[in-house]
Amino acid sequence: MNILRALILFTLLFSGLHSEEIVRKIERHIRPGAQGTPTPVDFSVYIIDVLDISDVERTVTVDYIWLMMWNDPRLADGNYEGIKNKLDMTLDDIWHPHVSQVNLKSAQINDRILNVDSDGNVAYRVRQKDTFTVPLNLHRFPFDEQSISLKFMSTHYGQGEISLQWNQERSGYLGDFSIPGWTFKSVSHKPTVMTMKGGNRDLFGIDLQIHLERNSGFYVWKVFVPLSLIVFMAWSVFWIDPANFAGQVAISTSSVITLIAFQLSLTQLLPKISYLTEIDIFVLATSILVFLALGEAIFTARLAKSGKHDISLNIDRWMRYLYPVFFVILLLFVIF
Repeated sequence: MNILRALILFTLLFSGLHSEEIVRKIERHIRPGAQGTPTPVDFSVYIIDVLDISDVERTVTVDYIWLMMWNDPRLADGNYEGIKNKLDMTLDDIWHPHVSQVNLKSAQINDRILNVDSDGNVAYRVRQKDTFTVPLNLHRFPFDEQSISLKFMSTHYGQGEISLQWNQERSGYLGDFSIPGWTFKSVSHKPTVMTMKGGNRDLFGIDLQIHLERNSGFYVWKVFVPLSLIVFMAWSVFWIDPANFAGQVAISTSSVITLIAFQLSLTQLLPKISYLTEIDIFVLATSILVFLALGEAIFTARLAKSGKHDISLNIDRWMRYLYPVFFVILLLFVIF
């Protein structure tokens, strides 16, 4: 520290600047507190609203206020001799913990306030409307629950240098959220550590989690009910005499074409992921049932045409009962 101060003073001897004031300004960017002792920083988040969750893009948009508070004795009125009035100071004029959002995709800052009182207590408050990237677990989609993770980390300081302390009294949320299709459950937080890739430093922060439950009613009426009707449309083929080949094939092919057209319309509704969700399993299984009805119709028609009409009728009778049983088992598997 003395060497740095001497170099700065030596450099400024040949300038027309007020060297002591500039040195004090530079020193204020050094972490306050004794060496080896972490600087305590109060941290809190108040969630105003969750505005949007995109399953396709895996993002969440949140309107919230976050607040950091710490003490810097060098900014107390008795010690402060700055080149700038406290009311005009910005965060860049003083030391701060350099906390930022790790999984931030885009940000819109609506308001920010920096306040330093006579005892050197600093409060930095920001209201933002941000979009975060979140790793959604969609295996149970659309009957899933999600824990939306908002990670705040210090990008400059490790756990031994600052201590982020959650302020429960100033944290919370503003009633129910306006996001459609979701039910709010709770908000929780936990400390988190991130190891820098290619380095040997651990960055310390807080992981804020918003717990939500999806309202599946939209997908039930828009996907499950129409697909069920297509399945029962294909089921009707078992009630037609196999000798009536034209009637059986007409119903079966109509069911298949309707199914394909409906699946094409689902492209914009379903998340683009590499694994199967519950709704994907339902769509796939119902497709198999519809094509099974088509295959059975062709098979029994060939039996009837080859003189085995009674056998084809017996197969149809069995399928009248087995087909809906398969469908009910599928439905229970997906829902529960």
